[in-house]
Amino acid sequence: MMKSLIGATFLLTFLGGAALAGVYSPPPPRGGGPCEAGFGPWRGTYSGTSQDPFNDWVRPVSAQACFPSEYLCRRWLSEVQTWAVNPGLMKCRRVDQ
Repeated sequence: MMKSLIGATFLLTFLGGAALAGVYSPPPPRGGGPCEAGFGPWRGTYSGTSQDPFNDWVRPVSAQACFPSEYLCRRWLSEVQTWAVNPGLMKCRRVDQ
């Protein structure tokens, strides 16, 4: 009985935490990617805060990605804005190469 209780606690702690890892990160950049990989001339940057789903803590978050078009950049910023509790600075700008 004790082994099954310890096993259940282990599974809930580690597997549940892995399943919720995406809660703390913004949506992936669809159609874009890391700027270091040369995904495009449009750079989207975001900074703001996100609320922890388990308590009332507010965590600072930031993200950056590059895109081949302004449309894809703005679409990603819109997705990030709906994910964050308090969106802060958000912009898309063309980076001269």
